[in-house]
Amino acid sequence: MSISENFFQIFQLIAQHSSESMFGFNFDILGTNFINISILLGIVIYVGKPFLTQILEFRQEKVLAAIQESEERLAQANLRLTEAQKQLAQTQR
Repeated sequence: MSISENFFQIFQLIAQHSSESMFGFNFDILGTNFINISILLGIVIYVGKPFLTQILEFRQEKVLAAIQESEERLAQANLRLTEAQKQLAQTQR
């Protein structure tokens, strides 16, 4: 017997025993998956919202800082370009 066969037999015994008692497994895959996914998604949103919000705010700050730094570099590069164009114009005279 393989491990998967043993597992399947154990699962069948549990299901058979639970069907005789008040507790049982629901084998309606579509119904149980929808309920389980809804509960899991609700828990993840409730628990993960502060953490995710903090991460996204930090990321936004980093992106804004990078944009500001890039704009400053662009301004410096444009200034150097105009200076270089002036020097080129003076040397060509």
